[in-house]
Amino acid sequence: MKPLNDWMIVEAIDEDEVSKGGIVLTEKKKSVIRKARVLSISDDISRSLRKEEKDLQFEAGDVVVYHAQVGIPVDADDKDNKQLFMKYESVMGVVK
Repeated sequence: MKPLNDWMIVEAIDEDEVSKGGIVLTEKKKSVIRKARVLSISDDISRSLRKEEKDLQFEAGDVVVYHAQVGIPVDADDKDNKQLFMKYESVMGVVK
C-alpha cells in the first residue's frame, strides 16, 4: 500500500515494559511514547519538502518515536495488525 498526501505507514514496535520491581506493566500503565518502524512515506511529502528546500528527516526503515494516541490502524478489523497511517508531522524523533 502506498500512502498519499502527507501520510506515511509505520509498523508499531511492541516493547514489554517492566517496573523496577519486575512487574510487567499493563497497556494502561505503559508510556505514552511509542516506537515504530517507517514502512512507506508519501511521495507528496518529499516534493513538498523539496519546494521548501528541506530534506526528509527520516526515511523508510528508520525507527521513529511518536505519541501513543497518534495513528490510524491500516486494517481496523485485524487486532494483530500493527501497521498505522500517521502524519509525517506526528513523529517526535528518530532513534539512531
